[in-house]
Amino acid sequence: MDSRSLTIEEATSRLPLVRVIVKDAMAVKAGLARQQLEVLKHETAGETETAVLLEEVIESEEIRLDELHEELRQIDAILADPLEGVVEFRSVLDGDPVWLSWKFGEQEVNWWRHWHEQPDDRRPLNPVGQSAGT
Repeated sequence: MDSRSLTIEEATSRLPLVRVIVKDAMAVKAGLARQQLEVLKHETAGETETAVLLEEVIESEEIRLDELHEELRQIDAILADPLEGVVEFRSVLDGDPVWLSWKFGEQEVNWWRHWHEQPDDRRPLNPVGQSAGT
């Protein structure tokens, strides 16, 4: 998807809705991990019928997670890490394309990373002399 660049203020203004969506996504993702372990446990024990039922639950939860990703895309946000609750927004810092980064529990968007870096490479914003957005 080709989302638009946001300013720090625009990204921060989306956080009330982002928090709700990300809280749900984190719960779904954690539940998926537990359910996948349960499937392995039941398969190992030869309980294939139970494993198949759990796989159906997993499939519906994966669909729910995709829906949550889409809800974020509709507000120009990307769920970079559903387990940690990291969300990113396209932006521009000093003329360069970057990702603004927010993690569940943070009060506002205070982090960023270069376009080509990984979400774990986020660093604090330095608002003095820098602006984000177009």
